[in-house]
Amino acid sequence: MLDISVVVPTRNRSSSIMRSLEALRTAGNAFEGTWEVVIVDNGSTDDTVNILSKNPPDGLPIRLVQEPRPGASHARNAGIAAASGRLIAQTDDDCLVAPDWLTRISAAWIHHPDAGTIGGRIELADPADLKISLRTGTEPIAIDTTYSALHNLGGCNLSFRRDTLVSIGCFDPRFGPGTASGSAEDLDIYHRLIKARYKLYYEPSILVLHAHGRRDHGTLSALRHIYTVSRGAFYAKHILNGDIACTRDALSEMTELVRRRQWRALSHLLEGAWIWALRK
Repeated sequence: MLDISVVVPTRNRSSSIMRSLEALRTAGNAFEGTWEVVIVDNGSTDDTVNILSKNPPDGLPIRLVQEPRPGASHARNAGIAAASGRLIAQTDDDCLVAPDWLTRISAAWIHHPDAGTIGGRIELADPADLKISLRTGTEPIAIDTTYSALHNLGGCNLSFRRDTLVSIGCFDPRFGPGTASGSAEDLDIYHRLIKARYKLYYEPSILVLHAHGRRDHGTLSALRHIYTVSRGAFYAKHILNGDIACTRDALSEMTELVRRRQWRALSHLLEGAWIWALRK
């Protein structure tokens, strides 16, 4: 097996995917282990596939996988299934990994061989973008609660042991971009790893720059809506499965929203629970 497989889902990102791949090539040139990039096209309708098929960056060990079922979780699972690496490193098609990204991931797993996942720092690629979806802590953290994982880890900069992902069932395709819930695929997998008694870690030396391009506050409001709705769906899934810890977290969050009179956020949380109930 290879040391690391980098799984990158993409859909209609022909304008940015090559920049992300160039950053990965730079990281690969500095990495002394064996690795590959598994690009999963999730039903692109632009020229993404044509670009990736005919003009991949020179020297980049890339494989292109097709996953027509909509949803980032379907795409990630397809990438995991096709991957040859012992470690699965995931990032997004609008992210630029640091030149030492692969080297730092490998070192972190040597230091934490029994981790469930190791996440890293997420900073802005462009300071003009809104400061959202970032993880900027400068100290390493050992994580053993879902709440801590939610606030310290980000889905565009994670790595796992492939065997661990397979053992817990990989990503739930009912969560994430492209689904009714809209997000929470990473939150769900953090929770399942913690329930399986794995420790999670945040390692700030593992860096990606996120070029998300969001600059207006209307977009920010919409994103927060998606995050809250998806969190409600996440709570509903695990509460209906009899998860006491998740029930406690949901009640705590709702109580805090009531205390602060944040009725809109509370309604979004309940909206997500209703979406999940309808799907059941």
